[in-house]
Amino acid sequence: MYKINVNSLQKRFEVNASGMFKKEEAIAFLDELEEKIKTINPKEYTLIIDAKDQKPSAQDVVPLQEKAINVYVSTPFAKRYSIVIDSAITTNQVKRLGKEKLLEKITFIQSIKEAK
Repeated sequence: MYKINVNSLQKRFEVNASGMFKKEEAIAFLDELEEKIKTINPKEYTLIIDAKDQKPSAQDVVPLQEKAINVYVSTPFAKRYSIVIDSAITTNQVKRLGKEKLLEKITFIQSIKEAK
């Protein structure tokens, strides 16, 4: 399950993801992510990713998850935050997919309140 919200007043691009994505849902997510990014000037927005309840991805979803991470880090958002994921297995999977990109470009926070 996912939700992508563009908050024009606070200049926040909010991505919420939870549960285990099926391949079809991951494809729809990527399409919506890319389309919504086209509607804003990312340099004016803060990206906030809340995937703390996301479950590990099946093998057929992993390439799509990697593509989403690449979109997060290659889009020139003003700032990037990700709420720490509850599942250690999912955290390790995301870090493995994102390699150094995540650590260099995204600030990990405990709650949305920490996003500035």
